[in-house]
Amino acid sequence: MMLETRNVFIDTSVFIEQNYGFHGSVFQNLIRLCSKEQAKLFVTDITSREVVAHIEEDVSKACQAAAKFQRDARILRNLPNPEYVSLFEKIDPHSTTAELILQFKTFLQGASAKTLSTSGVSIEAVFNAYFDRKPPFGEGKKKDEFPDAFALHSLENWCEARNERMYVVSVDGDMPKHCAESKNLIHLQKLAEFINVVELHDEVLAPSVDALIEDNASAIDDAITKEFTNQGFWIDDQEGDVNGVEVTHIERLDRLILEIDQNSAVVQVDSGITFEADITYDDLDTASYDSEDKVLIPWRQINRVVEQNATVVATVYIKHDVEEPGYFEIDHVEIDTGNRSGFPVSRDDEWPYK
Repeated sequence: MMLETRNVFIDTSVFIEQNYGFHGSVFQNLIRLCSKEQAKLFVTDITSREVVAHIEEDVSKACQAAAKFQRDARILRNLPNPEYVSLFEKIDPHSTTAELILQFKTFLQGASAKTLSTSGVSIEAVFNAYFDRKPPFGEGKKKDEFPDAFALHSLENWCEARNERMYVVSVDGDMPKHCAESKNLIHLQKLAEFINVVELHDEVLAPSVDALIEDNASAIDDAITKEFTNQGFWIDDQEGDVNGVEVTHIERLDRLILEIDQNSAVVQVDSGITFEADITYDDLDTASYDSEDKVLIPWRQINRVVEQNATVVATVYIKHDVEEPGYFEIDHVEIDTGNRSGFPVSRDDEWPYK
């Protein structure tokens, strides 16, 4: 992919998909590029307000989930171990929300983000798009797409006034349709794609490091495989245990370079992994009902191996040396589990987790 412009807009959906991980490698590398004037970040006033609103909503949901866990797991309060005591610490939704909003604002400040006002957007143009079922509204004329419509028109106005183009990073299904019909806006599914195309635009380091990474693709796959098996696994559709996992196949789906310098590189690798999980769970077909305690008591357990699929996003930290061609070392690998503590396993074979 050729670098079309250094201007980039991040949609609300990307912040949500990244779980507001402003200290993660993707957001931090964007800050790095912006500080070196290799990228220019744009948001709109509506987008910023949407992100704040989603943070408030998601913190509220998290607090409710934590409160439910504390009620259901109250027996653990009897254990004095620090790791158990910390599970029952009260979460203040106000300070938690304020901290995450501050992280968002600090990210925007660190990236020198330019906020575009939507006040100058033609309301008539937005409503015409709504009634004509044009993107981002589409056939459903979804009213919740109005913020996106105002944001897109604001981006279009800015580009038209300056004869420039802009990347629009969004996982929202309707924004790509608008960008496809626009001469100014270029859609990207991942923020890492933008960082990758900027890094590869460096014609001095990028070609040799990119080739080095390709030459060592098998070593990268092995490192991802090893780190994947070290993650947490649990049975999601039955009470039981995952005793161990073994990767039987790994397929690279995508590879994006997030950072290159004279001695190191950071690469995001999306992989499709097939693995076998050794699981043990209660055989409910043999269970009897205890009417006094109102619970099912299983009389035997089932132990079996099931095959599963997972889509894994890994960040690989690499060491190299421009003065020593061929030198390659994997420093460490981080597996992105999002807001989960690992990967679920089903009792059913070939259950596709994504």
